[in-house]
Amino acid sequence: MSWPIESLQPLADFADSELLRLRPGHTAAKLFAFLRFPVDSQKRKRLRYQLVEASELGLSASRGRYFAPSEPGPNAPPPSVSAIIPNYNHARFLDRRIQSILRQRSPVSELIILDDASTDNSLEVIKGAIAGANVPCRVIENERNSGSIFQQWQKGLASASGDIVWICESDDDCDDGFLATLVPYFADPSIMLAFGNINFIDREGNDRENANAYRGYSNFFARPQVASAHTWFNGPLGTRCVINNVGGCIFRRQNLSDDVRSELATYRTCGDWFLYSRLARGGKIAFDPNARASFRIHDNNTSISSFSTVEYYRECLRVLQAFRRHYGIERRVVRVALQNIYHQCLQHLGPGAARKIIGPNSIRSTASVAREINHVIVSVHISEISVIKDRASELAKSGDDVSLIVDGRNFAQELRSELPGEIAVFVREKITDPDANFCEAFGATSLLHWP
Repeated sequence: MSWPIESLQPLADFADSELLRLRPGHTAAKLFAFLRFPVDSQKRKRLRYQLVEASELGLSASRGRYFAPSEPGPNAPPPSVSAIIPNYNHARFLDRRIQSILRQRSPVSELIILDDASTDNSLEVIKGAIAGANVPCRVIENERNSGSIFQQWQKGLASASGDIVWICESDDDCDDGFLATLVPYFADPSIMLAFGNINFIDREGNDRENANAYRGYSNFFARPQVASAHTWFNGPLGTRCVINNVGGCIFRRQNLSDDVRSELATYRTCGDWFLYSRLARGGKIAFDPNARASFRIHDNNTSISSFSTVEYYRECLRVLQAFRRHYGIERRVVRVALQNIYHQCLQHLGPGAARKIIGPNSIRSTASVAREINHVIVSVHISEISVIKDRASELAKSGDDVSLIVDGRNFAQELRSELPGEIAVFVREKITDPDANFCEAFGATSLLHWP
């Protein structure tokens, strides 16, 4: 079997080393799907997605380390949840969105709504929707449009007081049990972020069959998965942003460093993918398909329209470079991610733009980025919470990711409530692997012992 020269040539131009060689897996999948379903385009598309995605997930599942979530301690109080809605001119969807949050079976502790100087009747809708709400609600109005959704996210984070944060885009939706499914995962003090199944809907709230064609491609996402952030970003989250909408995840409230805030502010469309890598840090990420969220696709959706812009693909490359700095993601992950970005660019902007954006220089610049952020795991053998808190916080100020291993589930939960949210806590009794294997699974660069 021979490959079409046109589809191979852009990839062959870059194949001057093992690292930079982009294999034409998308082309192979497309050809196989055509041979299998030469008439039915929808079945071809579904099969093509299945083949490409299953190949990626086969790599991550075989090489990654996945864990069962910890059970809550006997006296563990449920964590509080701050829901944040950033809004700009989404009056049409706001009432439904607000009600989807207020009707959660596991209730939020507060609702913060940020209006970015909307010019429609958003404020009127907001006031009507929160009238009589059974949770505290705050509306924060901008006098002038910020021009950046990620600036609004940061503003919401600074205003939140809950243990867990849920950023809910104003035009999206979810089912009533979304929080009830995901919040229990945070009984494990090492869980930093959890996400669910994110479906695409149209303006009227109906499923978009074409956009959801890739769903069900693998058993990997058919069941709950818990793994280290290092595993996720050397697998599914490193090859593409599988959390394709922020409203489909929740995470521990934490302090973002000045460097992270500054870098986040430079993104227009891919900041969420970048932010997930910093929110997860040295802990675990949980996925549960029973938590269902909906990402609405409509005329004013900036995320979808950005696929036809050069800047979107340049931001994707910057995110990959950030993953190299944060986790030192492996060469295989860089290769697959670049292939995905190239083919998406090829589909939306054509071969000329794809060759220019995902060219030899951009590939080499991504591959050459070295890891800059260490992951320091500390094995703690003292029981003074104040001492541990001070020492861990001081260590984290260096800019490295810091995780603690402590004795006893109850002590870990008590310590968890005192520590900054960005420090993951592991229960020693739950770690069955020797230190070396555990450190490898979490991408640790050093293991310390206190005292």
